[in-house]
Amino acid sequence: MVAVVGTRHVALSKRLGADRVVNYEAEDFTAIREKFDVVFDAVGKTSFFHCRPLLKADGIFAATDLGPGWSNILLSAWFGLTGSKRVQIPFPKDAPGFVRHLAKLMTTGQFQGVFDRRYPLDDIVEAFQYVEKGQKTGIVVLNVT
Repeated sequence: MVAVVGTRHVALSKRLGADRVVNYEAEDFTAIREKFDVVFDAVGKTSFFHCRPLLKADGIFAATDLGPGWSNILLSAWFGLTGSKRVQIPFPKDAPGFVRHLAKLMTTGQFQGVFDRRYPLDDIVEAFQYVEKGQKTGIVVLNVT
């Protein structure tokens, strides 16, 4: 697995098990001359068109974000209509089951979540403002109990 991260996340990515880490602040990750089956944008900082050179002919671009100008959602719909799965926004079909599965993986040590900060529900505005800055590392948790 190749992780593309900024300078402050290089060591974390290596610790989490990336085979190779590309620092996008030091090099253009689209120029690495490798082709991939899947490019997954987990933070919404790129687009299908930017990553297209990295994809194999039948490769998939998956994103957790709508993309610039909603491009990811529009391309996902377009490719879906054409019978292709080239651009996807993955949603678990069984969200509660997916969460239980992740919890099991975390409990057994097969998956490690990265938790940045926790906020009480009363501080939701502060939590949202922190996330909007785009500098979080991992998950920001709202404690609702």
